[in-house]
Amino acid sequence: MSMVSQQLIDHWYTILYARHATADEEIQWSALSRTEDIRTEIGNTGEAAQYIDPVLRLYIAAFGRAPDVADPNGDFDTGPQSGYWTNVNALRNGMSLGELAEAFVGSAEWKQLHGSSALTEANIIGLYHFFLQRSVSSAEISAWMHSGADMAHVLIGISESTEARDFAAWKITDALKFSTTLQPHPDSGPFELGPLPPGTFAPSARPGGAFDASVATVGIADHPDALVI
Repeated sequence: MSMVSQQLIDHWYTILYARHATADEEIQWSALSRTEDIRTEIGNTGEAAQYIDPVLRLYIAAFGRAPDVADPNGDFDTGPQSGYWTNVNALRNGMSLGELAEAFVGSAEWKQLHGSSALTEANIIGLYHFFLQRSVSSAEISAWMHSGADMAHVLIGISESTEARDFAAWKITDALKFSTTLQPHPDSGPFELGPLPPGTFAPSARPGGAFDASVATVGIADHPDALVI
């Protein structure tokens, strides 16, 4: 019998899915016999692929950090919600990823980190260097600069590219939420952005430039306290 209670399943849903679990979902997951099976699969669903993974990639690509998942008032049912909760549910309720990216690029945090919301070569180079973890070719820079897209749509063009999706560090399934020795930030819930051990994953073929070993590889790691039974 699983040692994971239905209450804990609901807690994981409020953190990962930015909503409560349904009664059927609580029963389905808690019925699994091994806690590790639940941890491995609960983030590996069609819903996660549609609403969760894109938001995680967007946060890491735009801001170089995990999302702020902690509820400001400690109650997921009332009052202001975390930025992560708000953004996931905006997608769930019909906002496009492009509209969400426009909000990210127009934010004070983006401007503080990148200096400008305009499409520039420097911003493209930065996204490749810190998100895709590789150098960018002159042909790639030229292609984006002449694409007719604004910065927000170049951002999601990179964060949602096949290369980014194949770059295993950006997934949320437990098998790819690499445990590290990081001390979790108190506001990051089960998500922590930090260095991964060498050889943790094998990046896909890197078109346009070799993998830049000088850049610390980053990814989502388990928060030790988030998975306590």
